[in-house]
Formats: sequence, structure tokens, C-alpha cells
Amino acid sequence: MIVKRMLAVVVVFFVCSMVAFFLYFNMFCPEARAARRFFKLMPVDQIQSIVLEPVPYDPKPLTRREISIKDRQQIADIAGLFHTAHRCLPNHPQEKWSMVLHFRLKDRDFSGQLNATSNQGVLLYYGLDTTGGPVYATYRQDALGPLVESIVRAQLP
Repeated sequence: MIVKRMLAVVVVFFVCSMVAFFLYFNMFCPEARAARRFFKLMPVDQIQSIVLEPVPYDPKPLTRREISIKDRQQIADIAGLFHTAHRCLPNHPQEKWSMVLHFRLKDRDFSGQLNATSNQGVLLYYGLDTTGGPVYATYRQDALGPLVESIVRAQLP
């Protein structure tokens, strides 16, 4: 009887801890709130550059070298697509290519992992780390893939 009660207490504690962890990282964490605000507003005038780099150890990067986007029109085009992006919960996306996407502002960066998939469109995962860890939000914008691919093709030798 006492073992059952102890097990119930442990299970309840574990469930409450997990709920608190996910609430903090998805709603209350200052970094998550700042990122949601940034992705919602996408202030083009504050973005100094956008940098694409390969995801470490990923076998399918779009390119194996870093690409820096400083052209104001290209930055505006990418930022404009985020105004129409919507949050989503992907379900087993099948990756075609992936890159780390950095929005470089004057005083900080916002980074995420950009994945083009064969079954769920183009996804941007924003989280604690660009290569893993808790994900604050996932945004989907399918038009982002062809635009990024054309920018990368234009900058490759």
C-alpha cells in the first residue's frame, strides 16, 4: 500500500515538473518571449544581416559554407515571408536540406534551424539551441525554401 502511494507521488511530481518545464520554455522564458515578439514583428530596419550556415554533422545541408545576406531587398523579402508564416507542430518531417538561419541585429541575434522537407514544407525551428534542445516555436513558410535556395545559388562560385 505504501509503495503504491510513493509511486503515485513520484509520478505526480514527475508530471508536474514536466508541465512546469514546458510552460517555462514555451511561454515564460524571457528568450522565448523575445523571439515570439521578433518573429511576429520581424522589424526589417533592425536586421543588419541574415547568415546561413550548415548544421554541424547534418548530412543534407543546402551548402557546406556560410552565406551572408546583406542586401536590403533580400533581407526584406525573407522578413516579409515571416509576416505570413504560421506556427505549426510538425509530425515526422522528412528533411531535404537544412541550414542554421541567423538574424543578426545590432545588439543581439535570433537563430533557428531552417529545414526544407518533402512532406511538411519549409520549417523554422526556434529554440534553446540551433542544433537541438527545447524548441520554443516552429514556423512554417513554404515560399521561404525557393527564395533561400536562389540566394544561395547566386552566391556560390
